[in-house]
Amino acid sequence: MQPDPDSRMVGSAPNRLAMAARLPDLLGLFPTSYAHSLFPVMCADAFDTMAELMPDGDLPRVPGWRGVVDYEALVARYGKLPDNPKVDPRAIVRSMSADLFAGTTVWRCAQLQYNIGAALNVVAAAMYALALDLNVYLISDGQAGNAVLAEQSVGTILADLSGVPAERAHGLFTFGGTGTIAYALKAGIRKCAPTLVQSGIPADTDVMITEDAHFSHQTVCDWLGIGADRLIVVPADSADRRSDLGAAERLLRERIESGSRVAAFPDQRWHHLRPHRGRHPSLSTWVEAPAP
Repeated sequence: MQPDPDSRMVGSAPNRLAMAARLPDLLGLFPTSYAHSLFPVMCADAFDTMAELMPDGDLPRVPGWRGVVDYEALVARYGKLPDNPKVDPRAIVRSMSADLFAGTTVWRCAQLQYNIGAALNVVAAAMYALALDLNVYLISDGQAGNAVLAEQSVGTILADLSGVPAERAHGLFTFGGTGTIAYALKAGIRKCAPTLVQSGIPADTDVMITEDAHFSHQTVCDWLGIGADRLIVVPADSADRRSDLGAAERLLRERIESGSRVAAFPDQRWHHLRPHRGRHPSLSTWVEAPAP
């Protein structure tokens, strides 16, 4: 038997029953007291909906997804603010949980083979949920309080796992891999064009990517003002999709000999592409290893 969702709410039994029985007003939707908040009750509603959709668990995706055929109806359903004061927010939470999470990947499932996401443990999920409810602004301790220490804590953990002394470890938190690549490419452009700050990116700046590179490489070039025409694309073998290193060397030498400067190129395993007497002044830095 599943526990009563209302019993999971913070506060005394009378308060739980009273709050869950009535429709929340403005103060109910934006509670100032955690002792009388409907947030845990609504979380329980969402979890119960997931349990109903996946009673046996261990599915790679939340059931119910039908693709674009449902999109128009779902947008019509949820693309407007409720105009009825008697609308039950808990019913909306249950409905949205079933409709909008249908087809979502379940990262904890052992059957899932995607490599772009990670399973979240329930302790981290609980702290993340509370951080969302508090809407923590991780700008400074003036807004975030001790939550700013989370970054340092994660950095210390990663340093320990990497065998690096914590006092020597430094990290940069970004919005993801695209941000990391943007940072690396900007560093490359700065090296090959030292006057970048004063005069902008030179028109002869090229960037090399592989044919099967992640789309973020092209996205970053767009963000930084390097047009698609300035991309040097290394072709891949049609059978096993390995990058053609011979073609890469030829393309690099052609661009350098024509007077172009290459701000970034896949360099982690391509040391033989460098001239024997040191790095060519037109070559700057690397972005990512070529596709295997």
